[in-house]
Amino acid sequence: GEIVEQLGTTGIYTNPFGPLITGASKLGSADEFSFFEVPEAPGFPFDVFPGAPAVTRGATIVFKGNYTVGIGKTGVYYRDLVNAPIPLDGTSLAPAGGTGPVVLIANNTDTTIPGTNTVFGSTSPPSAAKNQAVFAGFDDEESPTKGGIYLAPLTGTKPPLTTLVSIGAQVPGENTAARFNRLGEGVSFDGRFVAFWGAWGTATRTVRLYCPTEGNK
Repeated sequence: GEIVEQLGTTGIYTNPFGPLITGASKLGSADEFSFFEVPEAPGFPFDVFPGAPAVTRGATIVFKGNYTVGIGKTGVYYRDLVNAPIPLDGTSLAPAGGTGPVVLIANNTDTTIPGTNTVFGSTSPPSAAKNQAVFAGFDDEESPTKGGIYLAPLTGTKPPLTTLVSIGAQVPGENTAARFNRLGEGVSFDGRFVAFWGAWGTATRTVRLYCPTEGNK
């Protein structure tokens, strides 16, 4: 049979200085673009940037990135696109995104879930505001027993994580036996409040969908 290989590119793009610029890219394996590389795996590029990125401080992007080093890896990162300090005369920031590196917040290689010795099994696309990021992370994405939603200051590599809500936490407004066993990946954060989806309990119901005899099954 015929083998067809298709190659493409993906990235994160923004226009904090006017023209559209590249905030993150798959070019991290190229020497001249090493600032796009995976910070915990020098020389390796990101494969894809799932979900929607976030922005804070006007020109700092926060995003989820997946990459491959033998096996698939994932993490949450940020990158400051300002390549020069704000001039004292108040003129515009330096353009073009600069050469500042991607910075790691948390990953499924060596970042442990707060309060445990278990490494994250998955991370989710973050929300960001006021120089902070919020993201969900779990030991097992499909059937989590540990993990939750975490707050991280955007300062330095692998900043300390603060737990906002966790798997096993009591559900507000319910009886004391009601504990979160699912938390959604999508979170919304405005710098003070965070909104999220959560579920609890074991009750299920059967839903049957009947396909038509004609059409796309």
